[in-house]
Amino acid sequence: MNKSNRVEISKLNAKELISFLKTNPEDDGFNILITIGQTKADWLNQTDLEYLISKINSKEKSKCIVRQISSFIPDSKHMTIGNQVISILESYRKKESFPNSLYICKAYKEEKINKFFSWVLFTFIFLTVYEFALWLDGRNFDFLDILFYFLGAIFSSLIITKLIPNIEISQQQVL
Repeated sequence: MNKSNRVEISKLNAKELISFLKTNPEDDGFNILITIGQTKADWLNQTDLEYLISKINSKEKSKCIVRQISSFIPDSKHMTIGNQVISILESYRKKESFPNSLYICKAYKEEKINKFFSWVLFTFIFLTVYEFALWLDGRNFDFLDILFYFLGAIFSSLIITKLIPNIEISQQQVL
């Protein structure tokens, strides 16, 4: 980040972006992060995705993202790291550059979060089956190998689905 509170977003990974989004609890001014440019649509790697998914439920206060070309300053008082993570993952899911609008400062309703978790679960199961197919290709395997692999996939899927009911959003946070 340079001295004027601006960051060239294409040079950041997900963890660095989240660290720039964290606010100072004592600061009650404009909590915004001004970004220069956009990322590529495929800027997230597997490690980034895992990190972001682990932050979806974060209630930690966050800055809003405002592109340098925007003239609007959004109200950030209800913004959380979890909401910003969902915005990042939504743009990734849609294969869009990020930020995908002039500003990112949206609090999500529980229905949207549940729909998003369904996508995460579907993607996880798809990737597990895909990895299994790659693993089988040209390998000698037996029934127990297959059984343990699928039991692991089912167990992991159950853990993810158990996260959905634990999401709480107050009425004040919903746009």
